[in-house]
Amino acid sequence: MHWLENPTLVLSGDAHGFEFFDKEKGEYTDDVGDAVPPCAILLFFANLRNASPDLDDSSSRDRDSDVLKKINSYYELFNDCDAHTYLHMVYDALAEVMPDFMRKTLLLDTAIELKSKKRMPAQSTVKRSLTQNLSGITMLASAYAEMLRIAINDNHSTPMIIAMDTFFGHDNIKYDVKPGYKNGELLFCDMYIVDSSRAILKLELISAYRDKTNIKQCENCGKYFIPAIRSDEIYCDNIFKNKRTCKQLGYENKLQADGILREYRKIYKTQNARKRRNSHIQNIDKRFKQWADYAKVQRDKCQSEEITVDEMKALISSSTWLKGETDNG
Repeated sequence: MHWLENPTLVLSGDAHGFEFFDKEKGEYTDDVGDAVPPCAILLFFANLRNASPDLDDSSSRDRDSDVLKKINSYYELFNDCDAHTYLHMVYDALAEVMPDFMRKTLLLDTAIELKSKKRMPAQSTVKRSLTQNLSGITMLASAYAEMLRIAINDNHSTPMIIAMDTFFGHDNIKYDVKPGYKNGELLFCDMYIVDSSRAILKLELISAYRDKTNIKQCENCGKYFIPAIRSDEIYCDNIFKNKRTCKQLGYENKLQADGILREYRKIYKTQNARKRRNSHIQNIDKRFKQWADYAKVQRDKCQSEEITVDEMKALISSSTWLKGETDNG
């Protein structure tokens, strides 16, 4: 638990994102693995707040609630231990719901605050700090992600200016350049030494804006994502329901919607032809409009899965509207 006793994070940034660096060892940490993708920390915490409650994937659904459960459950189980022990237990427990670099970001402020205390604070103080940090980080990350989305996709920089005026404080960020080896190659890395989660989010925000990172919000689950292939993608690759991704479900829903519209338009053309053949009937245009309004309601119900396609067809295919009977279609 070396990191919790020395709570300072050093990040190396390049065009490919961020990677944690062990300051005392002078090398990349073994437990992080691959470099963190661009904007990964920012989007992770933003999506804790924005993810749809309908997500089936246990690794994505209500993860903010899972984090709170870990914080609260370990407080209840070990409410007589000291603050350091409790913080260590929470750190270990969070491994089940978030990657290591996210855990460190979340616990950074509390760990630094704990280290600065001359006296050991009560365990309840640490719990309150963690809970407040989770709320603050997710709220700030969500705001930053939305500002990036608007600034990059809509080419509207005003939100970024507002962010700088409203959210940017005097965070302690130190810059350095450090040579190192990775995969046998000599690298010169930009090093950012930070002591707050807000500073990490600020670095990701600035880096993403500078690199014109394309931030999108999934039209299915509401989570922010960076398109992998096409810049105009509207669905992410996260698992949503029944082991299907939002992208897969979006495509399937489109096919289903196209099928509904195809059947609706076919019946509409048939009914419109009936109207033309029966133009001698009094108030035929009014009667047809009443049928058309009714048919649209049934189409919408079908698209929202309140009725099936066959039920919709049965309800709107009748010719009784020619007699002025609209209650049953």
